[in-house]
Formats: sequence, structure tokens, C-alpha cells
Amino acid sequence: VLAISGHNLYIADTNNNFVEKVDLATATLSIFAGTGTAPAPTTTTAPTVTTTTTRTSVASAPTTGYQLVAADGGVFSFNAPFYGSKGGGHLTSAIVGIAATPDGGGYWITTADGQVLGFGDAAYHGDMAGKPLNQPIVGIASTPTGKGYWLVAADGGVFSFGDASFYGSAANIRLNQPVVG
Repeated sequence: VLAISGHNLYIADTNNNFVEKVDLATATLSIFAGTGTAPAPTTTTAPTVTTTTTRTSVASAPTTGYQLVAADGGVFSFNAPFYGSKGGGHLTSAIVGIAATPDGGGYWITTADGQVLGFGDAAYHGDMAGKPLNQPIVGIASTPTGKGYWLVAADGGVFSFGDASFYGSAANIRLNQPVVG
């Protein structure tokens, strides 16, 4: 079970009877509650974020783990393979989403301006980088085959690539709140 509150991610490990807390601002892992044991707390340098909002997205692999991606492109793997990241590299805008391939052999990350970057076996199928968007991209989702993906914009616009079929979007619907993923 995962929960996010403020800049903290809480991970419930019911098999080992504890809850871990990941401070996303400082990338610190610690035990929050419970009687089990967990890996020793780890501290890394916090990513530098140049946007006014900080987002962290989660991708789960078919294993028992998952990857997190921060706005600067840093990918953090928890009991899942690490295939690379853009942390510290040049980005056209902040990272806003991550999606694992169905086989867990890779993942895609996407930026607010629609750039898509693949790692591991996540093949590139296109993106919206350099194209006009009414609202920024807020998320990415893989097709069941892993041979395509959808990008979703804050206005409900949906963009499909590879074998991702287009079923419609909410871009022309008046929304009370922006789409968030």
C-alpha cells in the first residue's frame, strides 16, 4: 500500500509488519512505524527542482517493487530494477510521469512539454515535444503490450503513440479541475 502526504511517501509492508517513509524532498528512507526490520536508512542528495510544484510519480513492475521519478528526472528503484535516469541531465521541462513496461524490463518518463524518454526495454514510439499543447502533460500510461503509450494533458487531452488506440479525450469538455494523471 502506498500513500503520499506532503513531501512524504509512506509504504506499508504488511509481510514484514512495518511502514517505511520516503522523504521525497531529501530522498531519505526510514522506518515510520511497526515492529519489522527494513533496510538501513539511506540519505542521498536531494534533487534540485526549478519548477514551482514538486511531483513524484510511481511505476510498478510485475515484481514486488516499483520505481519513483522526481521532477528533475532522478529515478529511485525500490525492490525493482534500475535502468537509468535523467537526474542531473538536461531536460526541456520538469518530469511529470513514469510508466513501467508490462514485462518490468524498462520504463518511460515524460516531461510537462511532452518529451518521452525510454529506459531498459521501453521503446520510443513518439512524443509531443516541440508541438503546441494547450496544457502541460501530466501523465503517461503503457499499453498492455508495451508497444505504445498514452500521454495525458492537464486539460484532458490524450495523445496516443505506437499501438495505443485513441478512444477520445476530455480536451473539449469544460472541467472543474485540471486532470492530474
